Amino acid sequence: MVWVCFIFLFSKIKSSFGRYEPPQPFSEGLPESEIVFSPYDPFFAHGTTKKTIGFIDADGENLEVVFFNIAGGSAILWPRNYLTYVNGPRWNSNGDELVFTISDVSPNVRVIDSDGFMHGKDCVDIDLAGYHLEFNDDGSVIAWISELNSGYEQLAGSEISDDEQLIVKYDVMSCQVIEKLKVPISAEYWLHDINLSKYYLSVMILDTNKSRFNMLERPYKTLLINNETGDVKEFIGVHPSQSDDGTLLAYFDYSGYLVVENLLDGTKKILETTITEDDDFEFICRPGWSSDNQWVVFNDRAGDIYKLNIKTKEMVYITEGFCPDWR
Repeated sequence: MVWVCFIFLFSKIKSSFGRYEPPQPFSEGLPESEIVFSPYDPFFAHGTTKKTIGFIDADGENLEVVFFNIAGGSAILWPRNYLTYVNGPRWNSNGDELVFTISDVSPNVRVIDSDGFMHGKDCVDIDLAGYHLEFNDDGSVIAWISELNSGYEQLAGSEISDDEQLIVKYDVMSCQVIEKLKVPISAEYWLHDINLSKYYLSVMILDTNKSRFNMLERPYKTLLINNETGDVKEFIGVHPSQSDDGTLLAYFDYSGYLVVENLLDGTKKILETTITEDDDFEFICRPGWSSDNQWVVFNDRAGDIYKLNIKTKEMVYITEGFCPDWR
């Protein structure tokens, strides 16, 4: 009984000190490496870890895995925090800022700027859903606002019908919603992997009536929404990723092949990967594009990262990790 009381009081005291995060985890600015990745998968990396985020060049050189506090714990009583790893890190279009999410903590989004400063801890009024967020061209973050999340009612009001869901452009630096986007997706679906280009909004959706861990049920599909006309194209595909110029769309089919579609003329290429139809796509992230649109980088279920040339089909192992993105 004494120990129970002590643990309870200790947790209360500890929580009163708040979460400790370094304001500038990269004192000399972000590393210059081309590829960023998470050292752990999003489900089984629990507790205090020794790796937060990783960087490596596309040729496999200059590997740098960095450790710093993100969430949980007290700077005085518990200097090591509960969660120290990132989910789904993504570069902005200029390659000088990073966005990522953290699990089971609110607020759950962080942005690291070009000077190495981290932002987002003060954005307590809203929860942005999804492991894998994306920068918009204006520097805001594209995210889904679930009706279960804080801030939904105030944002949505009576503007959202039962057959629509809410996506926002969110400025993490100022903790403000820049723009609200209504998308024609019913409430029975959860939204993942949202990409917005000058031509299309691509969204991977999960049917909540199916198990997200049973790929035989085909729980995921992708919607491609034309920004100008609002027309919706629906197809079976997992983890869609648009190239920076918005002309190419890469996604996985349920056999593990990478499909690369030219959004201007509709032509497709089918590329073999190390992913199989038996793999759980919850542990695989959307591919990241090289700046010249010649390569994509991806991870497989085993946590191996490869780069794949979409013209020659050459595939090269880079390192271990998850959710890579190319600068």
